[in-house]
Amino acid sequence: MFNKRKINPVSSFLLLILVFGLISMNTQAERNTEPIQVSLTGYRPSGPIQVTGDGDFDPAIWNEDGTSDGTICRPWILDGWEFDADIRAIEIYNTDDTFIIRNCSFKNCDVGILLYSMENGQICENTFQTNEYGVVLNQSAEDTCVSMNIFELNIIAISLQATENINIFSNIMYDNGYGIDLGVGARYTFVKYNNVTTSTFDGIRIIAAQYNLIERNNIDSNTLYGVSIQDTMSNEILENNFLDNNLGLVQGYDDLLLNKWYKNYWTDWISGPYAIDGPGGNSDASPNPLYYTIDPEDTCLCDSCYCVTATANSAGIIVIGLSLAFVSMIIYNKKRKRK
Repeated sequence: MFNKRKINPVSSFLLLILVFGLISMNTQAERNTEPIQVSLTGYRPSGPIQVTGDGDFDPAIWNEDGTSDGTICRPWILDGWEFDADIRAIEIYNTDDTFIIRNCSFKNCDVGILLYSMENGQICENTFQTNEYGVVLNQSAEDTCVSMNIFELNIIAISLQATENINIFSNIMYDNGYGIDLGVGARYTFVKYNNVTTSTFDGIRIIAAQYNLIERNNIDSNTLYGVSIQDTMSNEILENNFLDNNLGLVQGYDDLLLNKWYKNYWTDWISGPYAIDGPGGNSDASPNPLYYTIDPEDTCLCDSCYCVTATANSAGIIVIGLSLAFVSMIIYNKKRKRK
């Protein structure tokens, strides 16, 4: 015979709280993975925009819905503007405010977007055509994402110098002079899921820049090297597709030995290690014989809704923590009564 025990109402209540906390965390995490669709139509013409500090975001253009204040949960948002002149279209300096530039068009500009000495920016779902520079990040620009943009016929699509922790994800670049240029002092850059094709020169160029990861990109039909590394070390070129770059000759260049090329797919590879051009004598020791299927991912948080997820997850954690603490207190009190 089984012993019948009364169900403790307190225990039942705590169990329900725990289940609710876990469900709320999982549900909100799933919502955060859904891609955000932004229509690239209906642009409004604009002259140059300059932000020189935390208090310099003009609410008339950065806060049209009245909810932005530059915090991570309420970023400044610039949406739906067109820049078509020989100007530095958007310049942002000396700010830690969180901001998003999305669904804008940049044509015939000296620089489309210039970010200098700043943090916490998102550049998402814009188009850059026939500019000298599409996006430039310089001098301590940190923790910024450049994602899901289209770059066409720019002299340099994306240029970095003296930056840290920049994510360049899921962009389409074609017919530019250079696709991505990681210059002096660009560190800890993550370049992933991009299509870099038909550049006049190198698809991706790294000069005196360390600790950068080039992973899972399609690097296709660039006139010179798919990836060129000069005067630096400690970069990784991992699991990319190198397709018919450098007019059918060797597709990568490296003048030092201390960069890692590994498991890339090369259309001209036959067997053994794939030799990289350059005096360093580097090679891809383990080329991948199969083409990688690379699905671009929506890695840019192009809306303030992501804060809801963080808040909900935090709430779930707090509920669980309080519940466990309450259970521990009950057990402790019962033990004291038994003594």
